Amino acid sequence: MKSIRKQSVLVLLLGIFSLFFLSNGFVYAEENKGFALAQELQNFFVGWAEQVKSSVVTVEPLEPLKEENLRESPSTPDKPPDKDKGGNGSGVIITSNGYIVSNYHVVEESDTMKIITADKQEFIAKVIGRDPDTDLALLKMDEEIDFPFASLGNSDEVKVGQWVLAIGEPFGLSGTTTFGVVSGLNRDSIGMNKLENFIQTDAAINPGNSGGPLFNIQGEVIGINTGIINMANTTGFAIPANMVKDVAGQLKISGRVSRGWLGVGIQNLTPQLAEKFNWDITQGGVLISEVFPDQPADNAGMRHGDIIIKVENIIIESNSQLARIIAGFKPGKILQIEVAREGNIQKLTVTLADNGNKQ
Repeated sequence: MKSIRKQSVLVLLLGIFSLFFLSNGFVYAEENKGFALAQELQNFFVGWAEQVKSSVVTVEPLEPLKEENLRESPSTPDKPPDKDKGGNGSGVIITSNGYIVSNYHVVEESDTMKIITADKQEFIAKVIGRDPDTDLALLKMDEEIDFPFASLGNSDEVKVGQWVLAIGEPFGLSGTTTFGVVSGLNRDSIGMNKLENFIQTDAAINPGNSGGPLFNIQGEVIGINTGIINMANTTGFAIPANMVKDVAGQLKISGRVSRGWLGVGIQNLTPQLAEKFNWDITQGGVLISEVFPDQPADNAGMRHGDIIIKVENIIIESNSQLARIIAGFKPGKILQIEVAREGNIQKLTVTLADNGNKQ
């Protein structure tokens, strides 16, 4: 993908202001040199879309999904599923030999999917693996041709305010392109996935965009669009590319994702719970509501009512953060975890097990 210099884009933006700042009142755009700069900016956006759209595909099930598997696309945390839209979505080709990333809730338990490319060619793709915890799936087209593809960027470098472009198939309208900015980072506790660390964007995302890419101006995929806040299609969320790389890499090798497993049930602290367990809620922490027998936490001496406050010196502030941190370690990893028990700090050594996800 051809890179586009950010500096030149800023110069073009400055040119737009000359359309509106004139000493003798309004002058038609054609009479102002700012019009040429605005035209260049428009051409930039057109070129950006043209540059990346060939890697975006429509993903459809080959047969109707089971009634219990139907789910709205993209997912919403507070709205019942729209069963008329279950299963159809988008995806992006990430290698020249036909690997595709999409959402788990687009493919569900299907083994094969129909792929429609940007130039309207149809292919069959096998589902290589799926990861419900992150709502990601990896597919592979078997045709021995070179497919247009997009590279996964470094989502750790994403900044709030940078321009982004989303392409997908909302409401069956393939190749729909929307522009916007990154509105927020590290969004969790949204209630869409078990492991959440979303990029938030105001680029319009609608049912059918699920599994489609969120591009930066270099033409790199920085996220996979996965959900919206109900009734707010400009409050969308994308799974960051670095999470996608890790999941897709493991799915490609083994068809599953192996993660660390602690073996506890947890819940966020409320002021009432913190008071009950003699803890200052301003110091963070999550409450252990259940300890599973013969699992790592139990073997390390954790108890119901303990408050996990640190993992490897990282202060824990929410359920989703703890789940994401533990899942980020491999099985067998030895961790130092601090818990508060009856107001006293206990330091425990835990050896993580495998999460046992066979999806």
